Amino acid sequence: MNHTPGLIGFSLRGAWHHCHSGKEVMIGLLQRLAQEQAGFCDACYRQEDNRGRSRIYISKNRYELYQLTPEFAETHSEEFVPGWFVATNLSNPAKDNVIRMAIRVAGLTHNVDVTYRLG
Repeated sequence: MNHTPGLIGFSLRGAWHHCHSGKEVMIGLLQRLAQEQAGFCDACYRQEDNRGRSRIYISKNRYELYQLTPEFAETHSEEFVPGWFVATNLSNPAKDNVIRMAIRVAGLTHNVDVTYRLG
């Protein structure tokens, strides 16, 4: 995470993308990485880091994201590319974990290819 005061967003290979929230940062990065690499979403889904204490972060099934609280599936998930959902009821540290996993899966280097500030 980059701790530049005031700026929320991300830089991917030098191009800055302003965002309004940490949720937008996470979703924006996931969208761009998924568009660049076939198989990216499947690879994220298979990662051990995709499983938190009580939920899965990225899935083809939004109800799999919130197995303990299925009522959250409709209101606290977002389809970031067709057919793939990400949990959005996450703390910034959890969003950070999802982003770091995505960067690693994409074969990029944090603070070199990708920097971000969640807010």
